[in-house]
Amino acid sequence: MNCYAFVLIIFFVFNSFINVLADNNYYIISIKRNDKDAKYDEASTSVKNAIDELVNDRMNDIYNIINDNKETYTLENGKIDEKLDELDSNTALIKRYYDNNDKVKFKFINKNRPERNNVIYKRNEELISIESTIISHICPVLNYYTVRVYLSDDIVDEVKNLPNITECNKVIPTLPIDEDEIEIIHQNKNFTSPLNNDNSFIVNDNDILNNFNNDNNSNDDKYYNIEDIKKQTHWKDVSVQEDAFTHLSQLSRGYVENVYTTIDNNYYYPSSAGKGVDIYVIDDGIFTNHIDFDTYKGTPDERTITCDAIINEGEIRLTSGNEKYKLCHLDSSQYEEELHKSYLIPRHGSKVASFAAGKFFGSAKKANIHALATEFDMVHIMLALDFIKRNGIPFKTIINISRGIDLEFVQSYQDKINELVESGLLIVVAAGNNNKYHCYYNEKIYENDDKLYVSSFTGFHNVIGIGSNNAGSYDHSIFSNYGPCIKLVAPGNSIIGIDVGFNVESYNPNETYDNISIATGTSYSSPIAAGVIALYIGEFTDTKFTYDVMMKTLLDNAVPGVVDPDNNQLSIINNGKQIVYNRSGIYDGCGLLNGYTKCTNGCCSKDGKCIDSSNDSDGLCRIENGCQPEFGQCTNMITTTTTTTTTTTTTTTTTTTTTNNPYEATVFTTTTIYATVTNTHISVATETVYQPIC
Repeated sequence: MNCYAFVLIIFFVFNSFINVLADNNYYIISIKRNDKDAKYDEASTSVKNAIDELVNDRMNDIYNIINDNKETYTLENGKIDEKLDELDSNTALIKRYYDNNDKVKFKFINKNRPERNNVIYKRNEELISIESTIISHICPVLNYYTVRVYLSDDIVDEVKNLPNITECNKVIPTLPIDEDEIEIIHQNKNFTSPLNNDNSFIVNDNDILNNFNNDNNSNDDKYYNIEDIKKQTHWKDVSVQEDAFTHLSQLSRGYVENVYTTIDNNYYYPSSAGKGVDIYVIDDGIFTNHIDFDTYKGTPDERTITCDAIINEGEIRLTSGNEKYKLCHLDSSQYEEELHKSYLIPRHGSKVASFAAGKFFGSAKKANIHALATEFDMVHIMLALDFIKRNGIPFKTIINISRGIDLEFVQSYQDKINELVESGLLIVVAAGNNNKYHCYYNEKIYENDDKLYVSSFTGFHNVIGIGSNNAGSYDHSIFSNYGPCIKLVAPGNSIIGIDVGFNVESYNPNETYDNISIATGTSYSSPIAAGVIALYIGEFTDTKFTYDVMMKTLLDNAVPGVVDPDNNQLSIINNGKQIVYNRSGIYDGCGLLNGYTKCTNGCCSKDGKCIDSSNDSDGLCRIENGCQPEFGQCTNMITTTTTTTTTTTTTTTTTTTTTNNPYEATVFTTTTIYATVTNTHISVATETVYQPIC
């Protein structure tokens, strides 16, 4: 055997080995007809039809490539991947296609937009309708369409080179952000868990019910003042959940570290409580017969809590009956095997929904909840986003995604997010629990790759990324991811919430559950923040909260004090109430941090101290230094210089006016003008004294 023949044999053996170990995966493929096309959902009927026809043509081309290269789908056991079995079942149709190649084509059924299946294409061709799991429609994105295709490694490049294909990206799994991972981090950092040995924290249900008061507006024997809260927040009315859970009380107070030992644990919120706002939870499902999911049936606050759809195996399936109103979960057989059977119990999604809008544990207690049980990959996230875009109400809809992901930056994902945000929908995402930088980065995930990646959904633009702080403190949670794309945190470490308390076999749709446990993770920080966002939307109904407007609102009201591992300054999300109350009602300061207390003399400084104005060498009584004019006498010194030829004069005048500033203070203005001929300049010093109305 000569050397050439030996090398040739090695080549073929190596190729066979590669084929046997070929990796078959689903891919998201983007197909664009024309850059000038309008957005699909806004386009004319003729443009939509033209896009549909082109997409169907490319799907036919891809299907042919797959059929011609079935051997490239050979698995390690030497057999053809069973997902290609549909080619055998459609043998007669495929033969008919090849016998009449220029006249007959497949028409791939669009299961996610069935109304488009009745479109009649312009060309005079016979169309054979076919449902395929190898290739199927996902959804339109802006002015192009995405499809899901099962490809072997060997044919990816051939598919990429087809006309009108703008992207072809491997589908990367998403993961529920698991609390088991957090426990490992805690153990590594000598963390003492507050959980019992059975990983539960038992709370007396009666205490919870007794402490909750949905309309506790009376000031009798209270250390807080409803009218002051209304004035400071501009809420129409105030509700109080007394002795609330720490993850809630921290949302409705300003910075209080080391201020009081008798801290106020009440949760104050606008009485509208997110009413009329829809919160969509993309997760593993929900069970609604827990005491926290009260719909307030028969009251003016009646709301919707439903599972709207199960999105699995590339298809959106609408729910009904008990599946819609009681319990929904992923129903694919793949989740009934191995450890995935636990996903049939929607523990994660139920907790997420509860922290967003539960009666006891949620931040927006009257908001509607719409659960979507979705498979764990980006195809199904895309389908969920498209479902919400078609069903959500602009500027009244919030989407929560508490899942982790590491993937190459894919433009179609970003475009879909942009599409929803431009439509007036807001997307809130969890930072993740890996205790690492989680925005954009260039770290390689696959060999020979040198591309941009995102780590968790916080890496995408136009989402509201939420990290975690330790409830009740200003410590950045040790597990929480961080980076410049994460500016806000919400309580997420060892917070009390609901638990499922059953397995799928013992679930009773007619029973009301009240199980409670400790929850930890940014999975829960994110929905808490989503609930706060619902409070703003539900209370200030005249404001159109775009992404930019909402981000500014959140950052303007957030409470600073948290520092991440890179020393970036973060802020805790706040619902607008900044007043800090002391249970004792005794204060040694003034202003927002001291129960809205006024100084009897002098000014109220930025940090809430009463200062003698006549001995203010540090300038703490000046407005520009943060003096609080509603709680004492503040001053504002402004010096200006103008050129003149006037001779030297001195004039002093005093006027009294009432301003329209938010503090409604009476203003005493003293103006003294000193003119100097020497340099032909006049220096004008104006001192404004702000004095509160008593």
